[in-house]
Amino acid sequence: MTENVGLCKAANNTIGNAHIATGQAQSKDVHVFVKHKNLYGDGTTYKSTEKFIYDAAGYTDLATFNTNGLSYVHILFPNQSASDQADSASFDGYRALTALNPPNIVDSFGFNPMNELSNPHISITGGAYTTSSDWNHGIFDGSIDVTGANCNGLAYYYGKFQSPTYLKSSGTYAIGTSATNYEGGLTTFYTNYSTTVGSTDTFSNAANYKDNYRWAFFKFKYKNGTHSGTTPVKSQIYLANGNNDSNTNINFSDLCGTDNSTGGASPAVKICTKSLFNDSGTLKCSGWNQLVNNPTTTTTSPGNLSAPQLKSSAIMPAGGGGSASNLPWTTSTGKRKTCRYTGGSIPSNSTWKANNRPLPFDHGPALVNTSDSLWHIIAVGIRNDANKYIGQIYIDDIYDNGTTI
Repeated sequence: MTENVGLCKAANNTIGNAHIATGQAQSKDVHVFVKHKNLYGDGTTYKSTEKFIYDAAGYTDLATFNTNGLSYVHILFPNQSASDQADSASFDGYRALTALNPPNIVDSFGFNPMNELSNPHISITGGAYTTSSDWNHGIFDGSIDVTGANCNGLAYYYGKFQSPTYLKSSGTYAIGTSATNYEGGLTTFYTNYSTTVGSTDTFSNAANYKDNYRWAFFKFKYKNGTHSGTTPVKSQIYLANGNNDSNTNINFSDLCGTDNSTGGASPAVKICTKSLFNDSGTLKCSGWNQLVNNPTTTTTSPGNLSAPQLKSSAIMPAGGGGSASNLPWTTSTGKRKTCRYTGGSIPSNSTWKANNRPLPFDHGPALVNTSDSLWHIIAVGIRNDANKYIGQIYIDDIYDNGTTI
């Protein structure tokens, strides 16, 4: 008697025979099939009760992230004056940024951007930022247990970073409401990947963005060409590259909260940036600056970080010891935002979505000399109880295209 063992999709057995074939479809319903055969013909087929997940979309993106590496340049400025405001020849249309591993620092108990007064995430040499300074935690590879004691990263499935509420839903890209019969400890993961949320008042709960949110991280590296130096002070990112929900279901209203004063509540999604920039020859790194920090009723309060604040008050010294008067998101400076609005009203969700969900932002004066490069780190936090996901973050082919919203 012989036995033929395969991993197959229960519906049509198309994944492969004795292995999972490359190029096959995404499936969260993979079973082991054992089919035996003897001298008298085929016998019965055994289908395992246990299920497995084949995350084809996730594997594809992971391969791209790791092939590109941390040194990958996302946009190269053209060889002309005001090169940061001209079309790059690097690509046409939109390009995805590089996903990064979440922090998993011993005894940190999770990432908490609202109160950081040191910079454990960025490499420092000789007590200073250098052209080699980079993200300490590496390219996203899916190896970190995001439910571990020191990590509050977002789970990655179907090419999407998914909140606990979305991952455990019946949504298009979710795993589902039940972890029953899955091999590999999915039941334990579901238990630990909690949807629970405590107080979302940033002023009364210093652990709000650590305990109530999970985070994904992306790197945006830009480089000057062979022309003389230029000094950009603003750029933009996009949460989508089309007018659909295939990359994210985040609306602009999800970014708005009332947590800029005591008694407020933080938003469903928080996005912040950390930038390495060259201030007239001195490399500096910002704290975690919030892109959006306003309610849905106004864009003017709190105000935006000013140019002097972006290069002084809102920076993180290389040796640590960031200003407790300026950096925490509960101070008059720290609660300011960087997103550029056209007027006093936020965009409608439909208009924002139709424009590929743009987020234009200001940053410190970034002198980019000939062939030099600098970067931004973008952190996206989704509240545990928010039914949201994000796949990629994109840029377009002009570093500063003058976008406002």
